[in-house]
Amino acid sequence: IMPGKEEDRTPPATPGFGLHGEYFADPEMTKLVLTRIDPKVEFNWGGGTPGPGVPGDNFTCRWRGYLLPKYAETYSFWASADDHARITVDGQLLMTTWPNETRKDRSEIELTPDKLHTIVVEHREGGGGASIALYWSSKSQPQEVIPATQLYPPRLRIGKVLFATAGLGTKGKVYLQTPAEGAK
Repeated sequence: IMPGKEEDRTPPATPGFGLHGEYFADPEMTKLVLTRIDPKVEFNWGGGTPGPGVPGDNFTCRWRGYLLPKYAETYSFWASADDHARITVDGQLLMTTWPNETRKDRSEIELTPDKLHTIVVEHREGGGGASIALYWSSKSQPQEVIPATQLYPPRLRIGKVLFATAGLGTKGKVYLQTPAEGAK
């Protein structure tokens, strides 16, 4: 669930713990087979599979949630991917190597640490080896794979739990995860 109101983007007091990952058994992102929380977007599956139900070739992944930068600066975003990747921050397409789209290897966006910024990362694997890593940098932020502490899954408000995410795990089991408790 992505927020629609500015007040919903207030950063939580706890560090981030990852993005909500959706894994599809097709290149068009229509056959959802697995969801989970991934601490960061840094994978090298080789010729293997990302998880149960996901084929080794011709699959796609989408990670959604929020990003909390450490500094109020202009950030660069890019991905290293085999085969294709697309990155959108606050609704702005920053990078794409997606088929039939004008290639954009990296872009910059101004971010502030006083609010959560929406992020969507997509990966498409055609055949052979599969890998993806999501990077950022700024004047004060050295180049690195974006760490879990700066990534938050979509928010839900449930009673006293101020920050949680829900999804469909392996074998169709529904889970609820909070930063302190882990998956239930």
